[in-house]
Amino acid sequence: MRFKADFASLIAASALMLLDIAAFGQQAKIAPLPVRPSTFLNDFRTYVATNPKGSAVEKVEAANTILDKTGLDFVLFLDDATCQKVEEARRQSKDPLAPVHLSGTLRSVNADGANLALPDVQPASASCGCHFAIPLLQFNNTEFITKILGRNIAFYVPRSVTPNFAFLVDPGDHALVKRRWAIPDRLTPIGVSFDENVLFLGFREPELGDLALAVFGEGVFQIVSREEAENGGKGVAIKKSPTDERELISFDRWKKTFVVAFRPPCTR
Repeated sequence: MRFKADFASLIAASALMLLDIAAFGQQAKIAPLPVRPSTFLNDFRTYVATNPKGSAVEKVEAANTILDKTGLDFVLFLDDATCQKVEEARRQSKDPLAPVHLSGTLRSVNADGANLALPDVQPASASCGCHFAIPLLQFNNTEFITKILGRNIAFYVPRSVTPNFAFLVDPGDHALVKRRWAIPDRLTPIGVSFDENVLFLGFREPELGDLALAVFGEGVFQIVSREEAENGGKGVAIKKSPTDERELISFDRWKKTFVVAFRPPCTR
């Protein structure tokens, strides 16, 4: 059975995104372009294996070269209405455990439509709504850039699709948001720049222990050394309100206090 969810409310009024939610095994009339997961981690592991004595500078350069080619996987959350349709499709499928696929026509920034096959939707959990991962090179309030068949394509952002955000909050009032950054799901804040424009994130993988991801307020990001990211002092987890589901980290740097709020990862 095929379901269609209309994301008619978009940040760009001229952009339209239609998602067809189909149970596993259903044939599409027109084969959409595949959006494949990023191979960044595996590609960097290959680099490390073939260059075991590479310096920190060389690792940063190699990682950014790979990043430009592959993007980095971000988790995008679907709104409640779409998640309900996903679960309905799952329940009506002959195999409820089979993955649910999304395909959709997205309007690119250049006004060309593209029919895409998006990665499988992961069901909602106690802490996270239903979501899928997509390789990104940029994500801001109006558009995102993803990789499709090796090309960088920019699309408008539907309001019904939300990334994982980290927030710079007021040290005296954690409900007051000063800035936000879209971030990959499994990375942890390890620093903030003096001008509060850049959030530095640490990787969990041992191979990336010397590196960090710098996410700029404009929505672009790049690999830097962990030493640069932690310049000024490491962060300290702070006590939060029992009703606050976010994690809070405080950075005391340059006679200033920066507090970053973020949600625990949905993926492991």
